[in-house]
Amino acid sequence: MKELKAGKEVNMGKGLIETGVFLLILNILVAALLWEAVSHHWQIVGEGPMVDRAWIRQGHSLSFTELTWENGYLFLLHLLFGFLGNHQVVAVTANIFLQLFGLFLFYRGSRRLTSGVISLGIAGILAIVSIYGFSVVLDSPEHLMWFLGGFGIWLLSFIRPLLMAILSIRSKRKAVKAESKVMQKEAGEEIKPEMEAAKVRVEVKPEGEPEKAKPETETKPAIKLIPNPLPLPKKHVKKEMDYAFEPPKERMHYDLNNYNVNDDYDLKEG
Repeated sequence: MKELKAGKEVNMGKGLIETGVFLLILNILVAALLWEAVSHHWQIVGEGPMVDRAWIRQGHSLSFTELTWENGYLFLLHLLFGFLGNHQVVAVTANIFLQLFGLFLFYRGSRRLTSGVISLGIAGILAIVSIYGFSVVLDSPEHLMWFLGGFGIWLLSFIRPLLMAILSIRSKRKAVKAESKVMQKEAGEEIKPEMEAAKVRVEVKPEGEPEKAKPETETKPAIKLIPNPLPLPKKHVKKEMDYAFEPPKERMHYDLNNYNVNDDYDLKEG
């Protein structure tokens, strides 16, 4: 238990160190990109043809006939200008976020595909490439290519473990089949001598011994039930309900012959 706990603490310490180093690399990249943006007053350098094409104008809409990096970058800028307005600072900010998220995805993907030290080395190299190779004050589709490249590496890092799991399952199935074949072969070799020994054993009947006649169909004895010693309830006897006497029709008037319309039984005399 102590060894497992120590191993977990060591792994946790390595993870914290790797995270701290990557955050340091990311902070250096953020500082460099912000310095470049501030030094150019958050404006696009040069004519900025892609920013001009992506402006939101009345009666003007973007239409693409083919899927290219340039058209994808134009669509992204046009979408951001539609929400945040026609400002060059929006394009510069979008470039910064594409560079930062691209580096993060490159690091996470390489972290799954390789070890932590190698992924940190890749992150450091890519940070230098981002600073000197991709200017955030230029409207270039290379920023989108950078981000999608990191996104592709990140997706690949999920596919690789899945492929490894599938290959391991196949190898396990092959091993199980091989073991079952070996076990069947061994079982067959064990059964074979027993079958041969059984073939050698032959029953020899003595001469002159008459064969036993097969018994005729046996009659099973009748089953005799023991009487129940427990007391049982009395059997139900059907009963009919009737009156004590049957009155004649002459008495079936119910005092209707004594009825008088003028009788007021509800009134009391004072």
